[in-house]
Amino acid sequence: SGRWFPKGESPILAELVEEGKLPPVAERVGPEPVVIEGIDGIGNYGGTWFRVSGSQTNIDLIYNFMSGSMLVRWSPLGYPIVPHAAKGWESSPDLKEWTVYLRKGMKWSDGHPFTADDILYWYYQEIKTDYSDDSTGRSDWMVVGGEQGEIVKIDDHTVKFIFPKPYGVFLEHLARAFWYCSPRHYMEKYHPDLGDDELIEKTMAARRLPSRKSLYVLLTKWFNPEHPRLWPWVYRNHKANPPQVFVRNPYFWAVDVEGNQLPYLDRMHWDI
Repeated sequence: SGRWFPKGESPILAELVEEGKLPPVAERVGPEPVVIEGIDGIGNYGGTWFRVSGSQTNIDLIYNFMSGSMLVRWSPLGYPIVPHAAKGWESSPDLKEWTVYLRKGMKWSDGHPFTADDILYWYYQEIKTDYSDDSTGRSDWMVVGGEQGEIVKIDDHTVKFIFPKPYGVFLEHLARAFWYCSPRHYMEKYHPDLGDDELIEKTMAARRLPSRKSLYVLLTKWFNPEHPRLWPWVYRNHKANPPQVFVRNPYFWAVDVEGNQLPYLDRMHWDI
């Protein structure tokens, strides 16, 4: 009954729903979306965001500045830190344990549910096994006082971050943690230890890669259109040369205060 409950969507997606190619918007967004109000009020659907970068590698900005799909985020003026992909949290009195609650019904860009398993898979099967892009330093926020923390699954929508020492600024670090999960349903089949051997060997040969880890890391990159994302816009088709184009994610989990699914813009068109 909330004014924000998902009901509005881009005409492009409404047409696909009518054709039976997509579920209704409420099913795609879920019953617990993040509600965002822009400074200009309710927007209009459509349009393309044209961007220019100095190099191909700068398109990596899609996963942080252009998406910002962190568990929590800063307010426009900094504090307070507010819920985002997570709907809430609580801490133990000694600040060593932080329980984070995920949004029910939230999905990856391919429609697969986003759950606590995706967070634990990222940490224990990518970070702790060194099957990740080491240059990103994407797990440094899991370290306090030089010691690594642990993550425990409470249920499908609840995880507990446990640290050996008090971590009073955990939320501040979580607000900049762009990498905290991985789509287990997609990445596990390529995992060097857990994956499908036949699929891995076949894909390595097709891409002319020397090792299982090199394949795994490559598949996490923005230019892999098969990799499900939590972003507002997703990479639809691979192109060897710019411009690179990202299109709206039909399963994006944010709405405005009137229940219109975000984003408003249809595409991001990125030239070099």
